[in-house]
Amino acid sequence: MKRLLALLALAILPLVPAFAADLSAKDVAAIDKVMAESNAAFLRSDAAGVADTTADRLLAAVGGRAAYIASIEGATKVAQVQGIQVVSHTAEPPTAPVKAGDFIVSVVKEVTVMESHGRKLRNDGFTVVVRPAAGGAWKLIGGAGVAQNPGVIAMLYPGFPKDYKFPPFTNTPM
Repeated sequence: MKRLLALLALAILPLVPAFAADLSAKDVAAIDKVMAESNAAFLRSDAAGVADTTADRLLAAVGGRAAYIASIEGATKVAQVQGIQVVSHTAEPPTAPVKAGDFIVSVVKEVTVMESHGRKLRNDGFTVVVRPAAGGAWKLIGGAGVAQNPGVIAMLYPGFPKDYKFPPFTNTPM
């Protein structure tokens, strides 16, 4: 159950507050938009819409777009069967950006409270946001997998600091 909820937290992406000290207002607005698009897609069980907002390098690493879509579809079906509902969600502003080769990486910390059959679970997690350093669209990588294997970002984005400390990713029954 905890793993399912962590997967759901990975897929239920947040709305981001409109401020981050080291990112331009345009970047923060773009992050806000892509996260809102992904969140809306997940809530309407549109796995292809979620994949549209996911970092291409992650899609390739998990076996391609079709495999990723299948995993999201599986998660949404299980959530529906188990009656899992999002009760609340909050997000902090993106962190200061980190250069990783030809990319810029930032992190958005978030808290999601979910409920199923009268039981609540608080997920403290994060989402990684990435875009080319030369400009372009921001894309997302859910923090659940990154928390289990923090080196994955350095693998996907050479030049990312291998000792970068990601926020904790925890699930706490309430």
